[in-house]
Amino acid sequence: MWMLDEGVLLDLARVVKDSTSLTGAPLHITEMMKENIKSCWHRKNLLKSNVLTIHSIPLNTPAFEHFLHLRTSARKEKADIGEHEAIALLYARGSGVFVTRDKQAAMLAIHELGPGSVISPYDLWLKLRQGGWINDEQLSLLCDATRKAEQAPLPWRLATVARPKP
Repeated sequence: MWMLDEGVLLDLARVVKDSTSLTGAPLHITEMMKENIKSCWHRKNLLKSNVLTIHSIPLNTPAFEHFLHLRTSARKEKADIGEHEAIALLYARGSGVFVTRDKQAAMLAIHELGPGSVISPYDLWLKLRQGGWINDEQLSLLCDATRKAEQAPLPWRLATVARPKP
């Protein structure tokens, strides 16, 4: 199970126009991410195609208690709600991986969920390619989108696998 952060979801929606190719991929989002999708036309296709599993946090559950714990440290009233929701759900579930390019969210997830609980978008793109859900061109485009969003060079380990097209 891969729980996607909003930035990762945005890149995926921009690049993979025919989201039916993602059918069967264990892509998950939170209810908050779903609400954010509704406001962006290019992400609506992912929602309509039913390739995303959407999770909410029921009241009076371990996930809800963990969510409240995370919200006490929120910088702003609405800041990081989706990330906190995702981390709380993964914690209560006891399995799954958080996929984010937000370094602060990644560190929080590592602290809350432990090692091996977070992967970068690059790792998700590789897993989607290895699973046959995306093609080589989409892999390259997704890696390029992530590189631009992070304003950092492509990781060396991906330099020969996902080289941007000239």
